[in-house]
Amino acid sequence: MKRFRYPYATAIFVLFGLTLSFNSFAQPSNNECSAAITLTSNTSCVNTAGTNVNATWNPSTFPGTTIGCGASDKFDVWYTFVAQATTHTITISSAPSQMRVQLLSGTCGSFTSLACGNTTITYTSLTVGNTYYIRVYTQNSNTGTFNICVTHTPPANDNCAGAISLTSNATCINTAGTLNIATANGATPLGCFAAGTYYDVWYSFVAANTTETVTLSSLGASILNPQMQLYGGTCAALTNLAACGTTSITKSGLTIGTTYYIRVANLNVNPSGSAGVANFNISRNSSPGSVALVQLAARSMCFCKHSHVISTGSSVLPMDYSRQHCQAIGKSPMKVSAIMASYTSAIPVLDRWQLLARLSIAALSGRA
Repeated sequence: MKRFRYPYATAIFVLFGLTLSFNSFAQPSNNECSAAITLTSNTSCVNTAGTNVNATWNPSTFPGTTIGCGASDKFDVWYTFVAQATTHTITISSAPSQMRVQLLSGTCGSFTSLACGNTTITYTSLTVGNTYYIRVYTQNSNTGTFNICVTHTPPANDNCAGAISLTSNATCINTAGTLNIATANGATPLGCFAAGTYYDVWYSFVAANTTETVTLSSLGASILNPQMQLYGGTCAALTNLAACGTTSITKSGLTIGTTYYIRVANLNVNPSGSAGVANFNISRNSSPGSVALVQLAARSMCFCKHSHVISTGSSVLPMDYSRQHCQAIGKSPMKVSAIMASYTSAIPVLDRWQLLARLSIAALSGRA
């Protein structure tokens, strides 16, 4: 019997062939639902490379239930993610033709199909903190590589550049806000904040007076360590005004007409969640300064005191706007400065502001 002349070479070729054969048919690591690859949602698409080459279909994944979308015998691979918001988008790119994506809740073998899409899904009713599954498959028999990412959208005022402008009011008028999905920006100057991680959103206002108050209320259940700070400067160069608080800040010495920025945050713990647990109300109140009094007094407007009674919030003030009425009832007209001086110590600041507003309206309507 003839012997092989190169037995070692033959053995090497056989082993090489077996290796090629094994690698050619190796299944993806996430071929089964139980081995799903975990994805992390981001505010922008951060791709994870994937493939369904040599993927198989396992009917036990959907026992006794309909698959929800797509054919039940196509080559699929699996991913999971934890919802950080109620709305997330799943995107497939650089994929072979007829690539499909499916979003499911539940667990392997006990799924509920939530949505299906060609290369993208946006779903708006997720529960923050829950784990969801993604099935990637092809509608035909194509296989190949692809990219996948999961994204969520932070609040519009997540960064200083998107700060929401607050309008000044004499009484508390709330603006609804949220820290849900707010990101932690470590590049923001700490100012008077202590060191830590701040999940924050931003507001701004143009100072109408030298003293302004900003207040938080109706805090959601997850906002357990609220923090507020007032900054000067610009978003690119914020300046520390040493004005910090938990649910309220009052700052004097402001420059009328200048824009200021408010940072609202929860310290160290991400408060995001469903059912409004990260929501709050914010309001801004302006205290009338000496400038307002001087501007009104400079008009040399005259009114009479102690004629008709008007209400300005919590105070009741006797005031009539008609100079002619003053003369008719035999009372001497008084300048605004004198009238305000007589009331300043007796009524609250906000009521004084409302009184000034009423006097201004009277002057503009020609009754002074």
